Order: sequence, then C-alpha cells, then structure tokens
Amino acid sequence: MKKTLGVLFLAAVTVGSARGQAPASVAGYTFRDIYSEIPGLGTVRESVDLLVDRTFVTRFVLLTGVLVPTVSAYLPPMSGSYSYTTISASQATLTLNSIGHGPQAIALNFTNASQGTTFRSYMGGPFSITLTGGIVSGRALLNMSIMVSAKQGEPVAFGFVIGGMQDREILLRAVGPSLAQFGIANFAPNPGYVIPGLTDNSGVSYPLPGESQPNGSGAKTVNWSDSVASAETINSESARAGAFPLVQGSNDKADVFLIGPGAHTITVNPTDPTGEGVVLIEVYEVE
Repeated sequence: MKKTLGVLFLAAVTVGSARGQAPASVAGYTFRDIYSEIPGLGTVRESVDLLVDRTFVTRFVLLTGVLVPTVSAYLPPMSGSYSYTTISASQATLTLNSIGHGPQAIALNFTNASQGTTFRSYMGGPFSITLTGGIVSGRALLNMSIMVSAKQGEPVAFGFVIGGMQDREILLRAVGPSLAQFGIANFAPNPGYVIPGLTDNSGVSYPLPGESQPNGSGAKTVNWSDSVASAETINSESARAGAFPLVQGSNDKADVFLIGPGAHTITVNPTDPTGEGVVLIEVYEVE
C-alpha cells in the first residue's frame, strides 16, 4: 500500500474532447484533480504546483475513505522534476519524476484550456489547471471570516458561495487557542465545525480531517497538526493564503480541500463545554 500511495500524483490522466486547447507550457500552473486511487475504496484530492524551473511540489493530497469510509487523512508532500510536451491542440504528455520513485507519464486531453476529466488505468475524475506562478493575484476578495461566541445549543451558521465551473481550493480554519496571541482570553479551548453536505464538483461527498471521526471507541477530534503531513500541509497553505500562523500542537482546526461550485454553510455548534467560547471561522480561497 505504501508504494501505491507514493505515486498518487503520478498516474496517467486522460481527458477527451477535440475542442480542448492544450497550453504550450504548464510552467507556473497548479494542477488539481479528484480521482479514485482504488475503485470503490478511496478518493484522492490533490493539488500540485508545476514550477517554472521544471520542478513540481505537491501542495496537498487528501485521501478519503480508503479502507475505512469515514476517515480521511493528508499524505506528506512530494516533489521532483517534470517535463511537458504538446501532442495536438487538445493533447499533451506530462512526465513527473518524483524523488524516490520512477518517472510516471501522464496523458492529458483538454476539454478546454483549463479543465477536463482525468482517466487513469483504474479510474478517472475531473481536473483543472490554473496559472498561479506561486504569487497572489489581484483578486479583491481573498478571505472571509467571522468571530462568534460559541455556546452549546446555540448553533451559528456562516455561509459562502463558490462561483464558476471549477472546484476551488479552500482553506478553512476554526481558531480558538491560537487567538491567545492576540490577547483574546475567552477563546474556545477545543473549537469545531461541520460543513453539511460538502461535495466536490462531481457531487461526491467526503469528511474532513478536522471533523469528529469514529475511532472504534467513540468520536475523537482531529486537530490541525495531529500528524506531520497535516501540519506541513496546513502551514504551507496558510502561509500561501496570507493567514496568520496557528500554534503548533494547538486544538485549532483547519482543513484544505477542493470544493465544488455552489452555496455552502459552516456550522459551529459545540457538543461539550470545551467547544464553548470565542471561535474565529475563516475561509480562504488558495491559489
């Protein structure tokens, strides 16, 4: 299984449409896709930066429902070099040479200049590429946030809308303990949140690592830095989005995911006293 997970980002991608327009270069682009690594057992959501120096860095890889359908987890970031060659107006070949693994050729067929549907030897799914270049664009709105006083039995809902046709990479944070660095003393020591009906662009729902998950003896709360992979992912994506750093080892919650267009609601509703107090809910679109 370890070897399989190590090449999640590297399997073949195929999209079909004569109307597509393959870009002459993918240097400075971010590639995002959703696919099933093992048919019927797990779904992978990933974001990969293709840098101008012909190296690549995985921003995040989130496995959902692998073997245990209700559990999701991040994988450690990977890196290496890549090559890219156009074949026709709608087709190109991308080869990723991951450090520690052999080269993997990726066939790309574009439905348009920025998206399509991936296909691997075992399964496929939607993909998109966005010209990011690793810099912040001139967008006017980068972040939405609300500070609430969370109490048991008094749920607070915070809504946001994803426009367009593509999945967007979203950083969500429920901050309690890390508010102490700003002089806020009555923070929730163990904040939490729920996003009802969260789905990707293909309509597939999935749990988030920061939500309560069964562990065989009841529910546990997964904090933002409970694993090396999640800490690396959340730290790097928070920095990229311009968010203030969270305190390592704190009970703050944070997740990165690809979310489909439409209206979405975050609900803060403590189930025990540790979730009560001031909670800062933040939503970032991460380029």
